[in-house]
Amino acid sequence: MRRLVHDRCLLAALLMLAPLALVDRAFGQASSVTTSAPSQGRVEQARVERRMIVDDSLPAPLAERLPLDLIGGPHRERAIEVLQNPQLHHRGPAEVFSCDAELFSWLINHPDWVSQFWREVGFPVEEVHPMRDGGYTCREERGMARFHTVYEQDDLRIIYCYLEYRHPLLPRKLRVEMVLVHRYRTMTRSGSSPIVIHRLEGYARSKNLSIRALMKISRETSDELFERTLKDLMLYFSLMGRVIQQRPTWAEQTFRGLTQDESKEMAEFRRILVRLNQPVPPQIFAPSEIDYPRPPAVATPPVLSSLPDADVK
Repeated sequence: MRRLVHDRCLLAALLMLAPLALVDRAFGQASSVTTSAPSQGRVEQARVERRMIVDDSLPAPLAERLPLDLIGGPHRERAIEVLQNPQLHHRGPAEVFSCDAELFSWLINHPDWVSQFWREVGFPVEEVHPMRDGGYTCREERGMARFHTVYEQDDLRIIYCYLEYRHPLLPRKLRVEMVLVHRYRTMTRSGSSPIVIHRLEGYARSKNLSIRALMKISRETSDELFERTLKDLMLYFSLMGRVIQQRPTWAEQTFRGLTQDESKEMAEFRRILVRLNQPVPPQIFAPSEIDYPRPPAVATPPVLSSLPDADVK
């Protein structure tokens, strides 16, 4: 059993996307924005980010507060079952990072292209492929994952995931159902970069006796792995958003070399990249009354015409 825990058999299928801890080290902490010489706009951005984190302004929803009656599609019943009766549940912290709002929205709706960009960077993530029914699938030697968006409105997305993994020491495949609740919000402040704040909440359930026993015997380890998995999934999108935001020329050249598709979705992504490639005019910050108080009023000297006539001798 100890070896099973070591091999992460419980959530190995969820971790097929890549060792993203390496990505985190390569590009820095995703929840902070580092600058060598912060401008006034960046200082203001940092204030906004700190206020977001302190105020916790993006609370993750609880299952009973989700719009379960609006969940649709062929996976509706399974998604609701997992949400209402999870064996594992974790609500991750909010992550705040700089990213264009349109870019982030496009990336989270095209995980197949996110995997393509990661492979171009050099990280050996598994390929993600679109399915005819609108979902996505990811396969590796020992397992597979399928995921479908069952609800999407405004800043809330609910994704149903089905995962299979074959461990060499077990006679049967491990099957896990999971529901991801993704909330995100974008903000743009004058004189600062656009900001994305998002949070992921996960619910997992399995009918496999091996997994259920592992959950019961090593609950702490299971929770830790689940928490790490949700963090990696968030970094999978947020870090690539930061990479493309900072290197739009590379992204545009890479995208052009990978596809000649002229569909509406691809044209939309090209438009976003072209816009990001445009030079940003320098910000001019006018002094404000708060930062630079006005000097005290000085009495206006009288004009000559207002003086009384002097006696001429």
